[in-house]
Amino acid sequence: MFQSEILTGVIRCDKLDTETAESGDEMSEVRKHFVVHGKVQGVGFRYTAKYLALSLGLTGWARNEWDGTVTMEVQGRETLINKLLVGLNQNQFISIEWIDTKEIPLEEEKLGFIGTGNMAGAIMGGIIRNGVLKPEEIIGSDILEAGREKVHSLYGICVTDDNREAAKAEIVVLSVKPQYYEQTIAQIRDEITDEQVIVTLAPGKTLEWLQGQFGKDVKIVRTMPNTPAMVGAGMTAACANALVTKEELEKVLTILRSFGEVEVVSEHLIDAVVSASGSSPAYVFMMIEA
Repeated sequence: MFQSEILTGVIRCDKLDTETAESGDEMSEVRKHFVVHGKVQGVGFRYTAKYLALSLGLTGWARNEWDGTVTMEVQGRETLINKLLVGLNQNQFISIEWIDTKEIPLEEEKLGFIGTGNMAGAIMGGIIRNGVLKPEEIIGSDILEAGREKVHSLYGICVTDDNREAAKAEIVVLSVKPQYYEQTIAQIRDEITDEQVIVTLAPGKTLEWLQGQFGKDVKIVRTMPNTPAMVGAGMTAACANALVTKEELEKVLTILRSFGEVEVVSEHLIDAVVSASGSSPAYVFMMIEA
């Protein structure tokens, strides 16, 4: 994914050349939204855009639209964004006729999800439904396009296939399955700073184990939600390591309350929570069906 920015007016690609791309003196970041017209679908546009953006240090996303255009949002220095457009126009398979472009204010994602499955979706829905955060303040990453497109369509959040982009948010939720935690943390640990808070949803992954995987001091809140979260009636237990401040923990608890109730417990009780609040809904369903 790249990120969102916008310019005003219309840029014709025959006006874009290397000299133009390098002539700007803007060093600050901008955020631009583009609608690209021409032969831009089925020709590797999004793949090319992704790798050009990565090589230029830009962030953002690109999406095919029903009318044959590609919508793209990009964040970074304006000169580098222009280089991205030039690079796309020079691809032999891509034929850009014109680009509608518009500038919007820079916005930093406050909440990032790595993994966009059912539990992540339930949390996103609760957050947005209750006005805790706006959709544009949330970013979700997933290696599966279907998963990304589902949450983008349902909630209007930013999406990406790059976990490192989601890991730049103020609060990062690790919502992948427990067996993928080790490799996911290995991907993102260089992006994580001592100012961010990591929220985990995985049973069996202790605060000590998590800290060891990051290999440095990281603020971590370990949580255990249950399946009723998917209908806004979840019961979540949470515990934090000593690096998390009271204010930071309260921010996380506000997020967790958006889809149900939350209780702060000692870490040694988390495993009991998995058995109690995690399994009890299934027993209730069995009784209802009996």
